[in-house]
Parts: sequence; structure tokens; C-alpha cells
Amino acid sequence: MHPLSPRDVVFDIGNVLLFFDFQIFAGKIAEHSQFPAAEVMARLESQMWELEARGMPAPEFFQYAAQRIGYVGSPEDFVLAWQEIFEPNEPVIEFATQLKAAGHRLFLLSNTNPWHAEYFLAKYPVFELFDAHVFSHEEKCAKPEPRIYEIATERFGVEPAETLYIDDRLENVEAGRAAGYRTFHYLNQDVQELWDAVNG
Repeated sequence: MHPLSPRDVVFDIGNVLLFFDFQIFAGKIAEHSQFPAAEVMARLESQMWELEARGMPAPEFFQYAAQRIGYVGSPEDFVLAWQEIFEPNEPVIEFATQLKAAGHRLFLLSNTNPWHAEYFLAKYPVFELFDAHVFSHEEKCAKPEPRIYEIATERFGVEPAETLYIDDRLENVEAGRAAGYRTFHYLNQDVQELWDAVNG
């Protein structure tokens, strides 16, 4: 291992380890809704923050969503459509796999919700590589709020100045930097740039 490389690496999930597209969900749900796919997510956005950042119970969110979009399908179909929006980012998954093999500790820091977390933790083996996680819906706070970085630092037992934090959203990267982390703003760059960030 390079003597300057951070031993610990903190990953965001969405658009880093996994690509996602809520329009996949919207397209499926529109078939059982009073609104077209183009309007489905817009009508749900006001409560998305409550679900992901404030711990709104998933059944309560479903009741809200069903009323808001005139959904007449089953709860099970709604949840499945909500979950099946991911595609693995294979180069970054391989990067994480090689980091783990090289002895780095890996952690997850993600704004997510219970339906997504349940799904991707079970479906994608890459998540077995990670030593611990901080998920927004469990903590009732979310990036870029400073508190969630404090929780991550304490739970992971890391020294931020020696830890690389990778995220796709600039506001989250800036908040991580303010919390003392080394940061990488990931926008689907060549994975070599991630290696350079680890070893630089």
C-alpha cells in the first residue's frame, strides 16, 4: 500500500456504486396511476425528504404516495417498482473490491430509504465488502447536514484527514470536506482517477 494512501475509504452509493433512475419506477407506476410518468416523481418529491432524511415510516409514505398519484395497484407492486431502479457501476465495484483486497477498510455513507437499502444490500454482493454503514433514514438526518458526517466519523472510527470520501453530489462533497475528509467528486470518471485519489 502506498505510504500516503488513506487506509479508510467512505463511499456514497447512488451514482457511485450503483446507478439509479427513478423514471424506471415512474414508468411502471404510471400504468396504475392517474398521472403520466413525467408527473409521478414531481408529485412525490415533497415527501421524499421525509422518507429519506427524517425517518418517515415506509408504510406511511406509501399511503401518501398512493393518494398523491391516484395509485390503484398493490403495495407489493409499488415497492418492487420502487426498488428495481438500479444498475451496478462495475468499474467502481471492481475498484472497491481491489481496495478491500489491499487491506483498506470500506464504509458506506448514503442518503437512502428502507425499501432501497433492503433491496440493494440483499441483491448486490459488493456490499459484503463494507465494514459499516450510515444511512440517512436510520439516522433521521441526511447529507449534506453536518450531523450525519459526525455520526459517520464516530461510527466508523476513522480519522477524516486520513480518509477518502467519494460522492457524486457537489454539496455533499463540500460538506464532507468541511467535516475534515479528503474528498473526491465522482462524476463517472475513469476509475484511474479514483486510484490516483487514494494514492495521492
